[in-house]
Amino acid sequence: MKEHAIPINRTHCGLHLFGNVVPATKKANDAKGKGNKDYKEFLKDDEDRLRKIEQFMEYARYRERAKPFDDIQRFCQTQYDPGQGTIGAVAKDYIEQGFSDEEVLERIVHTFPEGNTSIKSIMWYRSRMRKTDRSIPTNRELLQRNSM
Repeated sequence: MKEHAIPINRTHCGLHLFGNVVPATKKANDAKGKGNKDYKEFLKDDEDRLRKIEQFMEYARYRERAKPFDDIQRFCQTQYDPGQGTIGAVAKDYIEQGFSDEEVLERIVHTFPEGNTSIKSIMWYRSRMRKTDRSIPTNRELLQRNSM
């Protein structure tokens, strides 16, 4: 089984490049949280394995090859993380107020004209919010309510 040392997710923003893909057992992968933990966090008590991964990443020049993407984590946070003044915060606010995906996108484009947000991003964000708060209506439910 293969695993990404630095996870490919919004928090860690690892890349699928040689040097970041390492062998792992299913047991280790499951313990790592199905790819949600950084290898340093996961192996903090296993210096030998930690050293081997570091050596491999250095040999593969992963960090050097990933350098052009240094701002990717900041970009991800700007696009999606709920926090004051971010696209994610604006989307969250309008979704909670009961706006449709199209209306949310329209307001985001107006607020962040330089942003790069699509209807798919809004749909993904609504879906993510619904995982923790089922009272958030789906876009379909909103459109049905508004057509009545």
